[in-house]
Amino acid sequence: MCTTFTNVFDVEMRAAHAGLYPDRAPDYGPLARHALAHFSTRDPLIHVEGAIQARAFRQRIDHLFDEIDVLLCPVSSITAPPQVDDEIIIEIFGNDHRNIIRLTRLTSFWDLAATPAISLPWGFDGDRLPFAVQLVTRVGTDEALLSIAARLEAEAPDRGRRPPLE
Repeated sequence: MCTTFTNVFDVEMRAAHAGLYPDRAPDYGPLARHALAHFSTRDPLIHVEGAIQARAFRQRIDHLFDEIDVLLCPVSSITAPPQVDDEIIIEIFGNDHRNIIRLTRLTSFWDLAATPAISLPWGFDGDRLPFAVQLVTRVGTDEALLSIAARLEAEAPDRGRRPPLE
């Protein structure tokens, strides 16, 4: 699914910034410049294949919500990453922007499915770094999602606790 997401996202981001990038590249942060430079090398026809796969995925997710009302999922497979700037992120992940997208792979599914989703803080790990969960519902149930999220947030473990700022 990561490939489908990048096939859709890459071309859409490139199109959204077509009037600005590369002419105003210095106005972008290093991570955005890095991604847009890569996107400009990709064949726009991959978007068609990605759009077809995304439509099929949306249909599967729509059918999933025939059986359930809400999904509770992790936001990430790791706790909060260390605070680093874009240059260090690029250095860590190399020249493959898909490595960066892997950090958001558990949330990008819902972007691809066009379903409402919301993330909530949900406890801490042994190093006192925060965890988060996300709730996902069917299209058109945004108010119910917000209501469920508010209720869970009120019941969350470690409610009001903040991570150390070091």
